[in-house]
Amino acid sequence: MGRRRQDFAYVLIWLVLLVLVAEVALRVVQPAPRRVIFRESKIGPFTEVHGMPLWPDDDFGPIPRPRLLEDRGCDPDGAFTVVVLGDSIFNGVSVPSAEVGSVVLKHRLEAAHPGLRVCVFNAAVPGFSLYQSIAKATDTLDAWHPDVVLLELWGGAPQKPAHVGSSIYFFRGLARDERGVANPFHLPSGLNAALLAHSRLYEYALVAMPDDCRPCRLDLTPHRPLVDGLVDAVEGWGGRVVTFMPARLSSPFDDQPSAIALEASTWRDWIAERGLENVELWKALAAYDSADLALDPVHLNAKGQAALAEVWEATIAPDVQRWLDVHAPVDQPSDAEPPEAPPSGSVP
Repeated sequence: MGRRRQDFAYVLIWLVLLVLVAEVALRVVQPAPRRVIFRESKIGPFTEVHGMPLWPDDDFGPIPRPRLLEDRGCDPDGAFTVVVLGDSIFNGVSVPSAEVGSVVLKHRLEAAHPGLRVCVFNAAVPGFSLYQSIAKATDTLDAWHPDVVLLELWGGAPQKPAHVGSSIYFFRGLARDERGVANPFHLPSGLNAALLAHSRLYEYALVAMPDDCRPCRLDLTPHRPLVDGLVDAVEGWGGRVVTFMPARLSSPFDDQPSAIALEASTWRDWIAERGLENVELWKALAAYDSADLALDPVHLNAKGQAALAEVWEATIAPDVQRWLDVHAPVDQPSDAEPPEAPPSGSVP
């Protein structure tokens, strides 16, 4: 009996050692997970804004760069205002701030319309989901009541981030428990979250699971309150939301991969129902060679950001003109002489 207990103790010790070795190995090797994970130690600090975990826009480098993109200090009173929502594509990742599409758009509009002041708040940040971009922009949306919101629609249905411990997860394709955390092993939600926060071995086992909710990738239904709320608010103060579908830059604009059509299908019925203008960038940029605009297969280089700004400018031209028509100065001086009345009996 004593021998069996001793053997059991040896087995238990070896199992514990193996688990510890695996935990350490995963933290050192850091294999690429199947699903997206953001570590606070890498890109933090994280902050909670309107219920969403956010990280700073520092272009994943040592130099923060949001001031120019966010147009801080721009007084929206008496200005034509634009808010950009999206992720790294509209953020202009790895492109100098002055050459990002939103900054170029501001300069193009002011150059085309002397005397017009323009404020452009870019709430797109690398890695952000639409939930996070809207949360980042909420205070500006409420304060500015922008004339136009440029909304990037990318990668199917929006993903809601889950903040667990010091990491943020996007559990695309996995069903979630009441805490908003993927739980494919059907553990109590508290235990599942605790293991995810403290065990790298459990974390990688979870994020490597096959999809158990594939329709979740494309189903817009649970996200309707988010996008409908945005459109309702913007239209409520007289603004307009315009949607944009980015292209795959690894393929010619006239031969986009089938994934584009599948991802776009998530949004088409909603766009039609809401009566929104939608711009498919593979069509809007068809005059260019996609390779000339590509920083990588997804992101635009500086030339691509300039071309994007040109598309934005053309798309919102009617909004600018309406704004100018409403805010055009009256040239009649206040002390002008009234016109003489025509002689009696004459035809004016």
